[in-house]
Amino acid sequence: MGSARIATSSLLAALALTGAAVAGAPPVHIAMDVDGTDYDYFPAGSDAGGGYYNYVDSASEGSFDATWNFLGSDSTVAFYTLISGNFTFTNNSDSTQTYDVWVILTTTPNALPSKIGGSVAGGMTADSDGGTLATIDDETPLWSAYMDAAFQAGLIYDASASAGPFDSASIGSDAFGQPIPDMDAGPLGSSIAVRLQFTLTAGDQASFTSVFVLESVPAPGALALLGLAAVVGRRRRA
Repeated sequence: MGSARIATSSLLAALALTGAAVAGAPPVHIAMDVDGTDYDYFPAGSDAGGGYYNYVDSASEGSFDATWNFLGSDSTVAFYTLISGNFTFTNNSDSTQTYDVWVILTTTPNALPSKIGGSVAGGMTADSDGGTLATIDDETPLWSAYMDAAFQAGLIYDASASAGPFDSASIGSDAFGQPIPDMDAGPLGSSIAVRLQFTLTAGDQASFTSVFVLESVPAPGALALLGLAAVVGRRRRA
């Protein structure tokens, strides 16, 4: 599958260089490989309040169209560090296409342990001759989550959804770290990412709803100090 596409570590390292000092909306890199051809997008975020930003845009490359509408967060401000939203892809070619899509959000590292979780749901809508959305192979997940270059979890393996003419079908849904976020993970690094890998037949459209959430958790000692500070503050006001 060609450049499998851009090596994980190279992708994330390159983005880290562009996002060393985050001011306003954190940089986002959407890197796609469609049938061995690479495409890169850097959507701008609009302020949604509380350290969260909306990233809404589209791309039309002739052989395919893509749209995205998701929420990302400034990890120094927002309570949760996340990528959450919707992604749609339309195969405009006359043959089945293979997609490898990264959505990478720049973050600010800290030394705190994390709790993580995520979910995905997906489906497809066919054209006049029907179609199929499927995972690439038995061992490659439809959706996966990363912290820096480290794989965290994969969801929906060995699955397909087929629909008749002008009909729709679901490839299913899955989640990890429930209640989200509840899976132990290491400290936040310079980025988090979600990755979609799938095949889609000619003329058809695939859509996904996805979320990857990280919560940095203060150590027990830090929580005790915060509690003590609150007690002292109440006593002083009294």
